[in-house]
Amino acid sequence: MSTSPRFAIYYAPEPSHPLWSAGCDWLGRDPSRPEWRAPARQATEAPRRYGFHATLKPPMALPDGVSPEEFIAGVHALAARWSRFEMPALEVGVVQDFVALRPVGPLGDASPLRRLAEACVQPATLPEDWQFHMTLSDPFPDDAAREQTLSDARRHFEAALAQPLSCESLCVFTEPAEGEPFVLSHRLGFAR
Repeated sequence: MSTSPRFAIYYAPEPSHPLWSAGCDWLGRDPSRPEWRAPARQATEAPRRYGFHATLKPPMALPDGVSPEEFIAGVHALAARWSRFEMPALEVGVVQDFVALRPVGPLGDASPLRRLAEACVQPATLPEDWQFHMTLSDPFPDDAAREQTLSDARRHFEAALAQPLSCESLCVFTEPAEGEPFVLSHRLGFAR
């Protein structure tokens, strides 16, 4: 078991937006705080460990010779080149076999959200099948359980999703050691 931390760059709603508290309540945990919330919903074990987020750069161990401080400085420099932008409208839906928040419509190549995700993975490129989503459940083996969770999630997130949402920062989530819960270690605001 690895004791080296992993780092990821995620989108997470600003703490003042109702979507942040709705997502943390749904998963039973606020990744910016050390304590776990209770009770946890069934079928949310994996997303609870990762925290409420959408992946821009997946978790990775830092390359040899790169310190956590240097990585954070690099993410901060990236955030400083961006300006706040409006997020696409989101809805509760199914991605593969799990429930997630996802954009109502497709993200075009010129979408600021897609361009931000591309900037986070450079010099690599986004996978062709990349799609913005915020995971709300574990995979479901049967349609009935998935449909019940879809219904519950639509009710739970309805009010928060009705509020305008923006992207104002990049969030660094850290897995202190393999298998441990990810924590929101840094929220790096855009320049303007």
